[in-house]
Amino acid sequence: MKLHVATFLILAVSLFSCKKKEMTQGGSSGLAYRSSYEYPHEIRPVVFMDRIVLEGADPYIEMMGQVAKSANETTDDGKPVKFNEIQISNIKASTAVVNIVTQGSFMQDHLTNSKIVFKDMNTETTIATFSNCSSTKITYTISTEDLTQVFKNVSAGSFYIDFDFDSNSVPDNIKVYYDMFFNYDYTMKQYKK
Repeated sequence: MKLHVATFLILAVSLFSCKKKEMTQGGSSGLAYRSSYEYPHEIRPVVFMDRIVLEGADPYIEMMGQVAKSANETTDDGKPVKFNEIQISNIKASTAVVNIVTQGSFMQDHLTNSKIVFKDMNTETTIATFSNCSSTKITYTISTEDLTQVFKNVSAGSFYIDFDFDSNSVPDNIKVYYDMFFNYDYTMKQYKK
């Protein structure tokens, strides 16, 4: 019986000395969606609309991946640090620009409206609305909405950029590339022995 009591005490001391300490860490980061400068999108202006679609967008999962990758690269005195329970919050669009590659003033003269929308199944959320167009750039007014819940429950997400024109008398397709950036906050729990 004494042996069992001694074994139990050693086991109990070992368990309490190995108890993990939980620490919460957090920070801010960003996620960019950009088209390739080498391969810009081509749009063919028609009187009512043209659209660029970015299929398979899942910003929340991509943000979780960024944080997890960064966390997995963290060490404490050369030993990997274990993190889990990553939470993403306060997701907000910060930049939305469409740069015009094609020379000329067609976009500036005939673009009447444009918007950037995130669509998931039957739900659409406007990320940015048309502000101004020069011969080289379309600028947008960014929504100040917290997009965390919009992005968190995605099943089949996509971004699209709509362009509305008052004329379709353009000789060739117009080449553009887009640049969108989202800021977000994150927290994660770190467990140490």
